[in-house]
Amino acid sequence: MGVKFILCLNKQGKVRLSKFYTNYKINEEDEIIKLVYKTINNNNKFNQNNSNHNCIEFIDNCKLIYKKYNGLNFIICINDDDDNNQLMYLNSIPIYVKLLDEHFNNVSELDLIFNFYKMEIILDDMFINGELINI
Repeated sequence: MGVKFILCLNKQGKVRLSKFYTNYKINEEDEIIKLVYKTINNNNKFNQNNSNHNCIEFIDNCKLIYKKYNGLNFIICINDDDDNNQLMYLNSIPIYVKLLDEHFNNVSELDLIFNFYKMEIILDDMFINGELINI
């Protein structure tokens, strides 16, 4: 399995989407989300002038691949030991955001809050059991 989880977090670390493809207990998921937010926030502060750092080493031999859109971080966690194509996952994020834009007619954070189930349906069209399908 290539993807362990997919998250969408706002600037304050509030979860707008979470999809875990690896089994974790609820409290473990919460701790992972907090750690992801902290890791990405620290990376953004460290690399304020350089936006090319969209891949970060993470716990348990994983990498976080993320992209920021309108104050929302879209994050994909992949296994580092697999032959995963990081660029493929990085390129899937703007495709997902474009699909959301088309569906919601210029998506906003409020659309994601009140229509989270539609977000998951669109995500499930792109990822099946943690694997990116041909898009």
